[in-house]
Amino acid sequence: MSDNPFEAPKPLDSTLSSPKDSDQHYHHDGSGRVFVRQVTVIAILMIVQGVLLAIFGLFCVGYAIFFGQIDSFIPAEARVEIDAQLPPGQRTLMIWLFGVWAVGSFVLGLLHVVTGIFNLGLRGRMLGITTLLLGIGSAMTCYCALTGIPLSIYGLIIYFHPAVGEAFRLRKTGLGKEQVLATFVR
Repeated sequence: MSDNPFEAPKPLDSTLSSPKDSDQHYHHDGSGRVFVRQVTVIAILMIVQGVLLAIFGLFCVGYAIFFGQIDSFIPAEARVEIDAQLPPGQRTLMIWLFGVWAVGSFVLGLLHVVTGIFNLGLRGRMLGITTLLLGIGSAMTCYCALTGIPLSIYGLIIYFHPAVGEAFRLRKTGLGKEQVLATFVR
């Protein structure tokens, strides 16, 4: 390898075992190195998104408890007037709504964190794609829509690039992360 940082990287010859295999895999010409570098950025953003979803889940648990215990916060004479103004089952609906949001946010947040950790090591590309697609569902909370939708679009563009697919495939063959990155980044 030369010391020229602007030189296109050379593919590892050991990764392609036969001419038949070389037709099936990405032909590395240096154009995908920017996309492969972005996998780390996406993984870190997925972990941050997972933490944000978990925080939203905590708020939802708090609201569900609040609506379940609201009678203890309201004086008895005001409770009759408030109950007359609310439609029947309103409190129950709010408890269920916030409960479902809490569970969904915790599950999706945990999935984002686990996937981000896997993707930091260039593992679990399909898990990353699945998580990003499910991350669009965070728009239902409105809280994480501003981060979840752009992350999903950005991540899917990166993960569907052929060079990124090849990087994950090379990692699966047993090469270390540094070896894979050296193939694409230099």
